[in-house]
Amino acid sequence: MRREVIWIEIKSNQSLFLKNVLHIRKQVSQNNSFLISNEIDNFIEKNGVKKDGNTVTVTHNVIVENGEQVFDLEMMIPLDKKIESFNEFNFLSEFSLTNALK
Repeated sequence: MRREVIWIEIKSNQSLFLKNVLHIRKQVSQNNSFLISNEIDNFIEKNGVKKDGNTVTVTHNVIVENGEQVFDLEMMIPLDKKIESFNEFNFLSEFSLTNALK
């Protein structure tokens, strides 16, 4: 069996700028990780906004609790307009990350 090798160029000193960002950070078990996506989709629909770009995810930590992996997960979703923060969902007018890798 032949395998094709794909080379990906990693660029340093890149910047990421997002506007109108829906932000959430929470601990979620591996078995229930799909629920956070459903919560976000429902929140976006209920507030009459649309996603305006790619979702940025950060896994801060992973622990094992009762034999199950639990992720400390942060998600940032750029939206097409401003909304109000609500409960665990925060709104950021801008987010920037400098000296990033792509």
